Amino acid sequence: MTVHRHTSGARSLGAAAVGLALAAGLVAPAASADPTTPLTGRGADDTSGLDPAVVSPSLSGRDGRVSVFVQTSGAGALEVQSTSRSAGSVQQRVDEIDATAATVEAQATAVDADSEVLYVTRYTVPGVALNLDASGIDTIAAMDDVVKISAIRSQTVDLPTVSDPTNVNSDALVSAFEAWSGGGTTGAGVNIAVVDTGIDYTHAAFGGPGTTDAYATALASTAAPDPAWYDATKYLGGADFAGPTYNADPTDPATYQPVPAPDENPIDGLGGSHGTHVAGTAGGYGVGADGLTFGEAPDGTRLPDAYAAVDESTDFEIGPGSAPDAGLYSLKVFGDAGGSTDLTGAAIDWVGAAIADGQQIDVVNLSLGSDFGAADDPENAMLAALMDQGVLPVVASGNAGDVTDIAGTPSNTARTLAVAASASGRGLQDSVTDATTEQAYGAQYSQNFVGPFTLEAPVVPLTDPANLEGCLPYSATDAAAVAGKIVLVEWNDDVALPCGSAARFNNAATAGATGVLLTSTVNSFESGIAGNATIPGAQVTADASAVLRPLAAAGTLTLELSSDQLGVFDFYDPTKTDTIASFSSRGEHGSYNDIVKPDVSAPGVGIISAASGSGNDRSVKSGTSMATPLTAGVAALVYESHPDWSADRVKAQIINTATHDIVVSGDDPTAYAPARAGTGRIDALAAVTNQVTAATDDVGGLVTASFGIVEVPAAGYTETRTITLTNDGPDTATYTPTYEARTTVPGVEYSVSPATVSVPAGGTATATVTLTITDPSALRRTLDPTMEAVQGGLARQFVSDASGVLELVPTDDARGTLRVAVFSAPKPVSDVHAAPVVLTDPAATTGQLTLAGPGLAQGEGSEAYASTGVPLQLGVEDAVEEFPADSASKTLSSLDVVAVGASSTAPQLDDPSAGVLTFGIAMDGDWGRMQSRSYPVVSIDTDNDGTEDYYTYATIYDDTIDLMVAVTVDVAADAVVSVLPINLAEGDVDTNQFDSNVLTMSVPLADLGYTADSAGTTISYHVETYSEYAPRSAEDPTSSLVDSTGTATFDVFAPAVWFGANGAEEIFYEDAEGFIPVNLTPAPAPAGAVPAALEPVAGAPRILMLHLNNGDGARADIVDILADVPVAPEPTDPPVTEPPAPTDPPGPTGEPTAIPTDPTRTEPTSAGGPGRLSNTGADGITTALVVAGLLVVAGGTTLAVRRRRTGGDAGS
Repeated sequence: MTVHRHTSGARSLGAAAVGLALAAGLVAPAASADPTTPLTGRGADDTSGLDPAVVSPSLSGRDGRVSVFVQTSGAGALEVQSTSRSAGSVQQRVDEIDATAATVEAQATAVDADSEVLYVTRYTVPGVALNLDASGIDTIAAMDDVVKISAIRSQTVDLPTVSDPTNVNSDALVSAFEAWSGGGTTGAGVNIAVVDTGIDYTHAAFGGPGTTDAYATALASTAAPDPAWYDATKYLGGADFAGPTYNADPTDPATYQPVPAPDENPIDGLGGSHGTHVAGTAGGYGVGADGLTFGEAPDGTRLPDAYAAVDESTDFEIGPGSAPDAGLYSLKVFGDAGGSTDLTGAAIDWVGAAIADGQQIDVVNLSLGSDFGAADDPENAMLAALMDQGVLPVVASGNAGDVTDIAGTPSNTARTLAVAASASGRGLQDSVTDATTEQAYGAQYSQNFVGPFTLEAPVVPLTDPANLEGCLPYSATDAAAVAGKIVLVEWNDDVALPCGSAARFNNAATAGATGVLLTSTVNSFESGIAGNATIPGAQVTADASAVLRPLAAAGTLTLELSSDQLGVFDFYDPTKTDTIASFSSRGEHGSYNDIVKPDVSAPGVGIISAASGSGNDRSVKSGTSMATPLTAGVAALVYESHPDWSADRVKAQIINTATHDIVVSGDDPTAYAPARAGTGRIDALAAVTNQVTAATDDVGGLVTASFGIVEVPAAGYTETRTITLTNDGPDTATYTPTYEARTTVPGVEYSVSPATVSVPAGGTATATVTLTITDPSALRRTLDPTMEAVQGGLARQFVSDASGVLELVPTDDARGTLRVAVFSAPKPVSDVHAAPVVLTDPAATTGQLTLAGPGLAQGEGSEAYASTGVPLQLGVEDAVEEFPADSASKTLSSLDVVAVGASSTAPQLDDPSAGVLTFGIAMDGDWGRMQSRSYPVVSIDTDNDGTEDYYTYATIYDDTIDLMVAVTVDVAADAVVSVLPINLAEGDVDTNQFDSNVLTMSVPLADLGYTADSAGTTISYHVETYSEYAPRSAEDPTSSLVDSTGTATFDVFAPAVWFGANGAEEIFYEDAEGFIPVNLTPAPAPAGAVPAALEPVAGAPRILMLHLNNGDGARADIVDILADVPVAPEPTDPPVTEPPAPTDPPGPTGEPTAIPTDPTRTEPTSAGGPGRLSNTGADGITTALVVAGLLVVAGGTTLAVRRRRTGGDAGS
């Protein structure tokens, strides 16, 4: 769980900010509304397993120095080049951008002498990246040529440690050998830019000298590499943007160095070898068993057709990359040790500059990313600009596991190719050896014990039944037994671990053990063990555990552990072939422009490739970082075989031919759905030889036939996606299209037409996928069968989707099957709204909040949809903001607060301090998911002294648990006091947390320091929202503040309005036709005040009613409390004849009086109206309307702010 610091600041607005008008519509109930039915409520779930102790109260915020990208006005040079054939025009534009950047730099230096230019972008999006003191941002923002200033999202390289396949095994699994021989393509004439930590071009895998001395000489140089140090046909140059010590991660004080110090030498340092490993997987020549560059003659020249006869029997020290003859560019954006970078944009723009200068770059490998980055991240536009120039960015999906939308940027860019990681089942492990029999067993060594070592000692198991896993200090008996020996400790990979490896190693060392042997329940490892730096240790496979455990128990086992046994044990686990890597990130689920990611999978578990600084040696790494270059190499093969194809066609080809299912390991394998694994595992031979591609026409840049988020109205839903097939072959290609489901939702059907589709040679044809939901009541909240319902002991949140693949099966056996992913996330929606509370006596203290309209009550258990309503005392209404059109406007709109309210269960209880305080928030736009990088905060002042005492904010509970929680922090104590699920429900209860704009956050009153005897129980509160994509304001340029509301007051023991009955402790109610009891705390009315008929009661609060399951734009009502008091007629003058009215007056027609709205309103734009909420009360309500039973239209204001997914409209 991430604990956030939030800083106060003025609302962040764009230039000439004007709030957008909120489209507020009056909604009439169904005629069958029954206000006599009391609605069932629920309160907090005391059985929640959330533990505040898992959260560190230490708060991390920005300090004075920030990295920002200053976008300047005008087009990039690539855009100029596309519209002008004149090289002079391009250079003129570059010079103009440089001049503007220099002016910006001068201003930055004037306000901060220590400011640094990180880079200037000239070809994609014009601008300059700066690292400076945040106080200088307002000066720069005021410059005429500055369009906007955005915080730079740091990107990382992040690797789990695993042992599994080598490059050779990966090449074999993806049919690269056959592509080299049968397909005749090796990547010759195609170039790949590797954006990473640099490349050790001296390594034998790249045709370099292949010695550690040559590397040391090259590493010591800051000049451009000497041609004697590299093979000029392999290493084509590049640029260093970072320098060796650069690291933009402020959370690592020991290595934090945010100011780059580049030189002319983009070599990979000794730190992590990440870039060298990636480059070897994409385009390395390979290293033979003799330690020499593969395919090289003794005189250093390349042998023709070196890869024509390569197969699995060829003896390699390091296997070739998937495109072994491709050229490589090294673009160093990380320091030698990896970490974080703010420099990716510089490398992307460098590629644009190189293309404009006539250089050929076909593929860009980006084995990096930011978890939970927004799909509308402005930097993603730079990658789209490269696609327009024929360059395909291939991007790692991320290593954050099975959490919705965690894959982040830039893998969630629509047009790029996003890659998940799978396993091949073959490879190398470490080993331990039985000293008696000399039998070796597969293992993995602990990571924190470094350096050469050899340990030979007897192995003894723990015997204390309560401590077989070694998580507790050892008993006296066990401590005596293990002293001077290797201790065998049980480890179960199939259940939640009671402790990590570090605790087990520490306990063993304290007891005097000289080493640790961990058992296992798996035969291939997807997560490394850390251990400690004091004693060595290893974890053996499940098969080895079964053999060694009884020997240790019998006292007959002596093992040798040694550093010489690293990476020497060949293994094959067929149950792991084409299975998902557990760390591979779940991708985007269709919230933004219907984008669904990843696109494909590729082997990325324990890949062996070149190690920087080793001369000719190798290193083992795992992650989507390793799957990505394998795919980038396959893209190079496709470019070679189809040199006239666009980047979009190349991308489609790789996706279409990825027809090998990624499955759950086991006897009955289940195929993973597109949101985790794309269409399947890539196939190089099919991608090289196939002549027909297929892609949807309807979702800009995607190949996937995605319908995105589908809110299904009562009338049902039908929508289509058109798939265009393009045939570059010499013969007609005929296919039978069929839909193969991966995840299913009852009531959802996909149909495909026509029954067969024939694509003429050199021509196109189309197929149609139709999504039909005839009966929305049949929909259920079903879980993807490959997902765990419980993570870390907690019921996870999830998006229910109906997805699979459209398979185009050829009628000609000579052709291969093609795939296009199909996706929708359908959910039923309620349409419930609140009528005003009408009192027959203005002094009354009770009433009814009447709800009307169709609700949801379908399904059982975790699959159920049950509409939920939350009544609150309205605190604040807030104007809609304007955000720049080229900003992350969807993300920012989902943090633009329009209304806030609070409720308390204290009045329902004998001990009010046992109550729960709940805050409800309505935003302008929908979020895809609430997460830890963009979030709301409620600031709570319990003593009304103007100083914050507590704050409550929304975040993900844990990086590996898909559950959003409300965390409350005691400011003075700097301590977390409460952690409760958002909407007070774990994932087995649907409260529509994804793709919504409303939520609640709760905190027990006792956790705010209240007791039964507390006096002065009125608090002040307001809401702030934060995002890394926030526009920076001149008033507080250090803040990531998006919006800040005014302040409201609320009595937590005696609210002006509360709901439910005494003893009920109800917060949430079924959102259906019926009523919720309303209770008013008496407030003195002004002397002599008598409300007219259906006028708001003087001093009465207003109600904010949240409808969690309503559709887009209709999830919040603002409700008045009115009095129906007869008023005696006053004497009047004789009647005067008036001229006729231009139109007939309103009568008792049963139709609501409409409030004018903007029919074109969709996303925030620069052309907004005045920032206000349109509220309706009793003004203009006639007696005839009352008689007609239309009170609901009098006082219920629906906060209708957006537009999407009604009827059969699946538009953007």
